Amino acid sequence: MSLFRKLILSITLLMLILLAGNATVSIFNTRQYLGEQLTVHAEDTATSLGLTISHAAQQKDIAQVTSMIDVIFDRGFYQTILYQGLDGKAIVTRQREIKIDGVPNWFINTIPLKVRKGRAEVISGWYRLGAIEVTVHPGYAYRDLWRMVVQQFWLFIFTTALCYAIAGLGLKVLLRPLDRVKRQAEAICRQEFNIEERLPRTPELREMVVAINRMVSKIKATFEQQVQLSENLRRESHIDSVTGLPNRKEFDSRLTAWMNSEFGGAPSVLILLHIEGLSQINDRLGREEGDRLLIESSDKIKYWLQRWPDAIPARRSGGDFSIFIPGLLAPDVVPTLEELKALLLEVEGINALDDSGCGSSDAQSCYIAIGGATTHKVCDVATFLSAADMGLREYISNHGSEWSVFPVENTVEDIRPAREWLQYLQNVLDDGALLMHYQPVVKINNAQEILHYEAYARIKDNDKTLVAGVFWPLVERYGFVEQMDRAVISEVLAKMRKLPKLTFSVNLSPQSAINSEFQSWLQACLEEYSDSASRLIIELPEKVLRSSAAKLNAFVSLVRAKGAGVSLDHFGVTPSCMGVLQTLSLHYVKIDRRFVLDIQHHPENRFYIKSLIQIATSCDVKVLVEGIESEQDWLALKELDVVGGQGYYFAPPRETIF
Repeated sequence: MSLFRKLILSITLLMLILLAGNATVSIFNTRQYLGEQLTVHAEDTATSLGLTISHAAQQKDIAQVTSMIDVIFDRGFYQTILYQGLDGKAIVTRQREIKIDGVPNWFINTIPLKVRKGRAEVISGWYRLGAIEVTVHPGYAYRDLWRMVVQQFWLFIFTTALCYAIAGLGLKVLLRPLDRVKRQAEAICRQEFNIEERLPRTPELREMVVAINRMVSKIKATFEQQVQLSENLRRESHIDSVTGLPNRKEFDSRLTAWMNSEFGGAPSVLILLHIEGLSQINDRLGREEGDRLLIESSDKIKYWLQRWPDAIPARRSGGDFSIFIPGLLAPDVVPTLEELKALLLEVEGINALDDSGCGSSDAQSCYIAIGGATTHKVCDVATFLSAADMGLREYISNHGSEWSVFPVENTVEDIRPAREWLQYLQNVLDDGALLMHYQPVVKINNAQEILHYEAYARIKDNDKTLVAGVFWPLVERYGFVEQMDRAVISEVLAKMRKLPKLTFSVNLSPQSAINSEFQSWLQACLEEYSDSASRLIIELPEKVLRSSAAKLNAFVSLVRAKGAGVSLDHFGVTPSCMGVLQTLSLHYVKIDRRFVLDIQHHPENRFYIKSLIQIATSCDVKVLVEGIESEQDWLALKELDVVGGQGYYFAPPRETIF
């Protein structure tokens, strides 16, 4: 029972006791007073009537006696009037039934009035003629007594209601700090560490709030230390300390994960960049100068890659860099490399190759060499790197005069010429010709239990079914991203209406998520499919965190307000991603496949996932994984308490729900 209800019950019991006690005392005193008043009135009436009828009684004029008695009796104040002779026999009797309008019988029967009869002798001179007995009618007394009880009852009701109102208002004001402490505790469960600045005036409550604030500060410090420790360990293991770029190990893992993902068939380019002469710079000018060259070069690379948010740059070792750019078509590779070369030549101390194939004769300078490889088909990292290395060596042997980009496989234009893709994609969207495939996300501890299905977009090209990795770069290139996202969500919601018991997740691009027009369309769409919205989960890639925090929060609030969930996909790639768990209300996060592949051979990945699960669980966020391709991966993840996952080990994406 709540404190407010207990207080109301206590007030009610107290008021009932007060009412009962007050009513008992009041009724007893009033009844005694009214009884005495009625007795006195009866005696006075009997005495007066005895004197009035004495003359007529002496004359034995019974008619006149009766008339005089009737005059008194008809006034209605009396119950009985009896005139007796000397022998005690009644000569004139007047009596009326006790009937009191407006007073319930139970009240009359419960509270009887003790009224004595008034008696007087009828005397003429020295002669006694008879006696008069008068009993006053108690009706008026009962009405007064009942009116008093009713008034006290309504006064009790009014007083009780007033006490309720005062108690409720007072309790609300008094317990307002407790409400704030409650919200503060709920925020702690979400890993939101808010300090309550307003301290209550009540000393006991003030001490409690101060103690809670101290606890929040300590929990916040512990949580931030845990997050910082996990991020630092990940950064030290996977990030180059000089340039801030991923190191060789991180690059190879992410590239392998990309090649084995849904987008693994996308046209892509791998670039190797070599800065020759860096060791001589370190020897002659000091390591600080060499680090400056590396830092400025990496800054130029980061700036250059802003147009490709999915690109993966890395420092492999010494002056060697690798850059993977998905979605870059073969005709655009050479102009892109020219841009990169021109940008790097702006760094002081870096020159181009000269005619002899060497750098500048200046001993205080380095020179750059760039080579690359292209593919649109899944290949292993070693093959891709080998092709890019061949391009790098060819570039050096050509003295930088010609670009050498070795294709690992044919480009996407072999599937359909580039000039036809624009119209083809437009036709697909206009005709609603998207195909949807679905892959189950299962519970790790019970692969037979399906948590939900993830939807993947496909398009048909003659007798081929093209995965997103093939056509999505062209969707982005020709500005069809939002149209494609709308088409996919509409398809999935329509499917969900036919399957009312299943939950689906659908991927959404960051570009659409932060677009106000798309948000308005999505809101209307979720309202139209309100019966299915609660079973829809929208997955955003982790790179959406680079967008405006206000726009991202607005999108999450909009989706959750309509009953759908929001989750982050490819989670964990950014070292500082854990901090978002306490700021966004997420349905779950899905760990990127780069941490899952061969996890049994990578203890650092197991540690990272375990740390992430601990932090996410404390924020009430579930952790799923993607890219489970072997039984060994599955068994290792079961030991880490991951909630669920998906991958070809369980089932590939298929057109039918299974």
